[in-house]
Amino acid sequence: SGSVDYTQWSESETTSAQAIRAGDNGFVLTLPPETITAISLNYTTESLIAHYPLNGDSEDASGNQYDGQVFGEEIYTDGIIGTAMEFDANSYIKVPDYQGVTGGCSRTLSLWVRAEPDSSPRTIVRWGGTPALNRDWWVQLRPDGTIGVSTGGLTLDGCESVDDGTWRHITVVYNADKPLSDALRLYLDGHRNGTVSGSEHPETLPDGPLHIGINYNSLNEEFSFPFGGDMDDVRIYDYALDVYEIADLYFMGRPDGRICIPQDNYLLYDLTGDCTVDVEDLAIFVSDWLEPKTMIDFAQLAEEWLMDAALYGHH
Repeated sequence: SGSVDYTQWSESETTSAQAIRAGDNGFVLTLPPETITAISLNYTTESLIAHYPLNGDSEDASGNQYDGQVFGEEIYTDGIIGTAMEFDANSYIKVPDYQGVTGGCSRTLSLWVRAEPDSSPRTIVRWGGTPALNRDWWVQLRPDGTIGVSTGGLTLDGCESVDDGTWRHITVVYNADKPLSDALRLYLDGHRNGTVSGSEHPETLPDGPLHIGINYNSLNEEFSFPFGGDMDDVRIYDYALDVYEIADLYFMGRPDGRICIPQDNYLLYDLTGDCTVDVEDLAIFVSDWLEPKTMIDFAQLAEEWLMDAALYGHH
């Protein structure tokens, strides 16, 4: 997506088409068989706003110079991509020159975490208005190990524990163009997860800098809920990534991974979520056979037995 503000060219004899590409998001202008003698493009594109690979430092690799400052002990360990930063109760990253994506704009947060079980809530990333104003953007690891997202207008509750001591890919997407019920999404290892509640779209206030690994309340300048564990490859985009872009980020860390992306032929009886209706799904199906509420479409079940949904993976 994007726009061309001004374009000018002149004709001359040639037999080959001309193409011009601008930006990483794939804008291509293809012209008929003329030679371009003058062209001026002002192409604006949605983009990666901040990127913290955490490869031995907290510098921003996006080119926007939103470098982070590490407070507490700065420890790096083996990551999923290069190195990762190890967080404890006394360490966090502050980005003094960046307040995160604010207002009602679309956005995406992507990162890898590795954490062990803990009885306390732990902040992954936070920016925006104070909790009292209810206009912040707060992504946390809850005491039960699930991901929680608070936006001031919507709340997302993950339904799968991620504090299992392994690297897990977390993506939080807000799409301002979607209806309220579908605007906020969580993806774990490339698969959609969690439930959403709330009555209004987020309107994040530009109140205080981005913090990674700590909750910061700018109203009283207090810190709370530090993250315990490792983080890697933290990315913030100013648009809503689609499922294929999310899958690409996952494959950066898991090049042999496999993701099922449901298409129009979504498998209703794919009860295990592996893009195939097989014996494992049949076992779950049989176990629920006597449930009075179970409604079975045998024709669809038989059809799906022979059909796979879309598999997206690098093998």
